[in-house]
Amino acid sequence: VMVMFMRYFFGLVFFTPFIIRAGTKGFTTSRPILHLIRVVALGVAVSCTYFTYRKLPLTLATSIGMSGPLFTTVLAMIFLKDHIRFSKWMLILLGYVGVIVAVRPHELTINIGVWTALIANLCASLSLICVKLLTRTESTFTLMLYANTATTFIAGLVACVVWETPSQADLLALVAVGGFGVFSQYCSVTAMRHAT
Repeated sequence: VMVMFMRYFFGLVFFTPFIIRAGTKGFTTSRPILHLIRVVALGVAVSCTYFTYRKLPLTLATSIGMSGPLFTTVLAMIFLKDHIRFSKWMLILLGYVGVIVAVRPHELTINIGVWTALIANLCASLSLICVKLLTRTESTFTLMLYANTATTFIAGLVACVVWETPSQADLLALVAVGGFGVFSQYCSVTAMRHAT
Protein backbone atom coordinates (compact mmCIF):
# COMPACT_ATOMS: atom_id res chain seq x y z
CA VAL A 1 0.00 0.00 0.00
CA MET A 2 2.84 2.37 0.86
CA VAL A 3 4.66 1.70 -2.41
CA MET A 4 1.46 2.17 -4.40
CA PHE A 5 0.63 5.45 -2.64
CA MET A 6 4.16 6.82 -3.03
CA ARG A 7 4.29 5.79 -6.69
CA TYR A 8 1.15 7.77 -7.50
CA PHE A 9 1.91 10.63 -5.09
CA PHE A 10 5.31 11.36 -6.59
CA GLY A 11 3.91 10.75 -10.07
CA LEU A 12 1.34 13.43 -9.27
CA VAL A 13 4.11 15.75 -8.04
CA PHE A 14 5.88 15.41 -11.40
CA PHE A 15 2.54 15.96 -13.15
CA THR A 16 1.55 19.04 -11.08
CA PRO A 17 2.99 21.71 -13.46
CA PHE A 18 0.74 20.38 -16.24
CA ILE A 19 -2.27 20.41 -13.90
CA ILE A 20 -1.63 24.04 -12.96
CA ARG A 21 -1.29 25.03 -16.60
CA ALA A 22 -4.52 23.26 -17.62
CA GLY A 23 -6.65 24.44 -14.68
CA THR A 24 -10.14 23.04 -14.16
CA LYS A 25 -10.67 22.29 -17.85
CA GLY A 26 -8.37 19.29 -17.44
CA PHE A 27 -11.11 17.58 -15.42
CA THR A 28 -13.76 18.10 -18.09
CA THR A 29 -15.02 14.74 -19.31
CA SER A 30 -18.10 13.29 -20.96
CA ARG A 31 -17.36 9.75 -19.73
CA PRO A 32 -16.93 9.75 -15.93
CA ILE A 33 -18.12 6.15 -15.47
CA LEU A 34 -15.49 4.82 -17.86
CA HIS A 35 -12.83 6.83 -16.01
CA LEU A 36 -14.04 5.29 -12.74
CA ILE A 37 -13.85 1.74 -14.15
CA ARG A 38 -10.35 2.46 -15.42
CA VAL A 39 -9.18 3.89 -12.09
CA VAL A 40 -10.51 0.88 -10.14
CA ALA A 41 -8.99 -1.60 -12.62
CA LEU A 42 -5.68 0.26 -12.58
CA GLY A 43 -5.61 0.42 -8.78
CA VAL A 44 -6.30 -3.30 -8.43
CA ALA A 45 -3.72 -4.14 -11.13
CA VAL A 46 -0.95 -2.09 -9.52
CA SER A 47 -1.67 -3.29 -5.98
CA CYS A 48 -1.78 -6.93 -7.12
CA THR A 49 1.46 -6.44 -9.08
CA TYR A 50 3.32 -5.05 -6.07
CA PHE A 51 1.91 -7.80 -3.86
CA THR A 52 3.07 -10.38 -6.41
CA TYR A 53 6.60 -8.95 -6.34
CA ARG A 54 6.65 -9.55 -2.58
CA LYS A 55 5.46 -13.15 -2.88
CA LEU A 56 7.26 -14.46 -5.99
CA PRO A 57 10.77 -14.28 -7.43
CA LEU A 58 11.01 -11.42 -9.92
CA THR A 59 11.74 -13.75 -12.84
CA LEU A 60 8.65 -15.85 -12.13
CA ALA A 61 6.43 -12.80 -11.59
CA THR A 62 7.66 -11.33 -14.87
CA SER A 63 7.05 -14.59 -16.71
CA ILE A 64 3.46 -14.70 -15.49
CA GLY A 65 3.13 -11.05 -16.49
CA MET A 66 3.71 -12.14 -20.06
CA SER A 67 0.22 -13.65 -20.04
CA GLY A 68 -1.18 -10.10 -20.14
CA PRO A 69 -1.53 -9.98 -23.96
CA LEU A 70 -3.84 -13.02 -23.85
CA PHE A 71 -6.26 -11.19 -21.55
CA THR A 72 -5.98 -7.99 -23.59
CA THR A 73 -6.66 -9.82 -26.85
CA VAL A 74 -9.78 -11.51 -25.50
CA LEU A 75 -11.11 -8.26 -24.00
CA ALA A 76 -10.34 -6.33 -27.21
CA MET A 77 -12.33 -8.89 -29.15
CA ILE A 78 -15.28 -8.53 -26.76
CA PHE A 79 -15.34 -4.78 -26.12
CA LEU A 80 -13.60 -3.28 -29.16
CA LYS A 81 -14.87 -5.83 -31.70
CA ASP A 82 -11.28 -6.39 -32.87
CA HIS A 83 -10.81 -9.15 -35.41
CA ILE A 84 -8.08 -11.54 -34.27
CA ARG A 85 -6.38 -13.57 -36.98
CA PHE A 86 -5.78 -17.27 -36.41
CA SER A 87 -2.00 -16.78 -36.63
CA LYS A 88 -2.12 -14.20 -33.83
CA TRP A 89 -4.16 -16.55 -31.65
CA MET A 90 -1.57 -19.28 -32.21
CA LEU A 91 1.29 -16.96 -31.21
CA ILE A 92 -0.55 -15.79 -28.10
CA LEU A 93 -1.37 -19.36 -27.05
CA LEU A 94 2.23 -20.41 -27.69
CA GLY A 95 3.38 -17.58 -25.43
CA TYR A 96 0.90 -18.66 -22.79
CA VAL A 97 2.24 -22.23 -22.94
CA GLY A 98 5.63 -20.67 -22.23
CA VAL A 99 4.19 -19.00 -19.13
CA ILE A 100 2.76 -22.34 -17.94
CA VAL A 101 6.16 -23.97 -18.46
CA ALA A 102 7.82 -21.16 -16.47
CA VAL A 103 5.33 -21.50 -13.61
CA ARG A 104 5.76 -25.31 -13.59
CA PRO A 105 2.44 -26.03 -11.83
CA HIS A 106 3.34 -29.72 -11.45
CA GLU A 107 6.36 -28.81 -9.30
CA LEU A 108 4.97 -26.18 -6.98
CA THR A 109 1.86 -25.25 -5.09
CA ILE A 110 0.02 -22.46 -6.88
CA ASN A 111 0.33 -19.84 -4.14
CA ILE A 112 -1.45 -16.54 -3.77
CA GLY A 113 1.33 -14.71 -5.64
CA VAL A 114 0.48 -16.57 -8.85
CA TRP A 115 -3.22 -15.76 -8.48
CA THR A 116 -2.57 -12.07 -7.78
CA ALA A 117 -0.28 -11.93 -10.83
CA LEU A 118 -3.11 -13.26 -13.01
CA ILE A 119 -5.62 -10.86 -11.44
CA ALA A 120 -3.17 -8.01 -12.08
CA ASN A 121 -2.93 -9.01 -15.75
CA LEU A 122 -6.70 -9.17 -16.12
CA CYS A 123 -7.25 -5.78 -14.47
CA ALA A 124 -4.38 -4.17 -16.40
CA SER A 125 -5.92 -5.45 -19.61
CA LEU A 126 -9.31 -4.02 -18.64
CA SER A 127 -7.62 -0.70 -17.89
CA LEU A 128 -6.00 -0.73 -21.37
CA ILE A 129 -9.38 -1.37 -23.00
CA CYS A 130 -10.82 1.59 -21.08
CA VAL A 131 -7.89 3.76 -22.21
CA LYS A 132 -8.46 2.78 -25.83
CA LEU A 133 -12.16 3.68 -25.55
CA LEU A 134 -11.41 6.94 -23.74
CA THR A 135 -8.80 8.11 -26.25
CA ARG A 136 -11.60 8.46 -28.78
CA THR A 137 -12.99 11.46 -26.88
CA GLU A 138 -10.53 12.42 -24.11
CA SER A 139 -7.09 14.00 -24.17
CA THR A 140 -3.98 12.22 -22.90
CA PHE A 141 -3.77 14.85 -20.16
CA THR A 142 -7.32 14.17 -18.92
CA LEU A 143 -6.71 10.42 -18.86
CA MET A 144 -3.53 10.85 -16.82
CA LEU A 145 -5.11 13.44 -14.53
CA TYR A 146 -8.00 11.23 -13.50
CA ALA A 147 -5.83 8.13 -13.08
CA ASN A 148 -3.17 9.83 -10.97
CA THR A 149 -5.36 12.02 -8.75
CA ALA A 150 -7.95 9.32 -8.01
CA THR A 151 -5.44 6.56 -7.28
CA THR A 152 -3.32 8.88 -5.12
CA PHE A 153 -6.40 9.83 -3.09
CA ILE A 154 -7.66 6.24 -2.68
CA ALA A 155 -4.23 4.78 -1.89
CA GLY A 156 -3.57 7.69 0.48
CA LEU A 157 -6.68 6.88 2.53
CA VAL A 158 -5.53 3.27 2.92
CA ALA A 159 -1.90 4.27 3.54
CA CYS A 160 -2.99 6.42 6.51
CA VAL A 161 -3.97 3.22 8.31
CA VAL A 162 -0.67 1.39 7.73
CA TRP A 163 1.71 4.35 7.47
CA GLU A 164 5.43 3.64 7.74
CA THR A 165 7.87 6.49 7.13
CA PRO A 166 10.31 5.29 4.44
CA SER A 167 14.06 5.58 4.88
CA GLN A 168 15.94 8.17 2.84
CA ALA A 169 17.21 5.52 0.41
CA ASP A 170 13.70 4.09 -0.03
CA LEU A 171 12.30 7.59 -0.49
CA LEU A 172 14.71 8.28 -3.36
CA ALA A 173 13.74 4.97 -4.98
CA LEU A 174 10.03 5.82 -4.58
CA VAL A 175 10.56 9.24 -6.18
CA ALA A 176 12.18 7.47 -9.15
CA VAL A 177 9.31 4.96 -9.31
CA GLY A 178 6.84 7.86 -9.39
CA GLY A 179 8.72 9.72 -12.11
CA PHE A 180 9.23 6.70 -14.33
CA GLY A 181 5.67 5.57 -13.64
CA VAL A 182 4.07 8.78 -14.87
CA PHE A 183 6.37 8.85 -17.91
CA SER A 184 5.48 5.22 -18.70
CA GLN A 185 1.80 6.07 -18.33
CA TYR A 186 2.16 8.98 -20.77
CA CYS A 187 3.89 6.74 -23.32
CA SER A 188 1.25 4.01 -22.93
CA VAL A 189 -1.73 6.36 -23.32
CA THR A 190 -0.12 8.08 -26.32
CA ALA A 191 0.58 4.71 -27.94
CA MET A 192 -3.04 3.64 -27.42
CA ARG A 193 -4.22 6.89 -28.99
CA HIS A 194 -2.21 6.28 -32.16
CA ALA A 195 -2.78 2.51 -32.37
CA THR A 196 -5.21 1.46 -35.09
